[in-house]
Amino acid sequence: GDTTSLLKLQRYNSYDISRDTLYVSKSICLITPLPFMQACKKFLIQLYKAVTSQQPPPLPLESYIHNILYEVPLPPPGRSLKFYGVYEPVICQRPGPSELPLSDYPLREAFELLGLENLVQVFTCVLLEMQILLYSQDYQRLMTVAEGITTLLFPFQWQHVYVPIL
Repeated sequence: GDTTSLLKLQRYNSYDISRDTLYVSKSICLITPLPFMQACKKFLIQLYKAVTSQQPPPLPLESYIHNILYEVPLPPPGRSLKFYGVYEPVICQRPGPSELPLSDYPLREAFELLGLENLVQVFTCVLLEMQILLYSQDYQRLMTVAEGITTLLFPFQWQHVYVPIL
């Protein structure tokens, strides 16, 4: 009895490569040294469309990922860079040294999320170089507020550890 139930248990709880299909969840995240939010979003949307499309893209998906990781450089300061995504080109624009910092998302959202008084209080803490911890269950909102505060610092820069999402 014990041997039979053990064999049944092993048969139902084990993976057999000859008869089973294994599905694994995967995700792709682009981490860049500059906040190119719209360009990264556009590339990832194109990649998602290629994965979910009935027709395969012109090249294997790995070649698009390899291209963005190893062949697409950061644009030089004050210049734009056009690279090809899966279906259409993607453009990254990097501000020059004397221009306003790259703000590739609506700053208005940071004001709406925190409110004027709270944002001024957090900004005061930033100017006084205090330690600040932002907490949110929504990573997009957290990043928007953190990047909004660092954008408002211009022409200054945060000189300490900055980890917008931990």
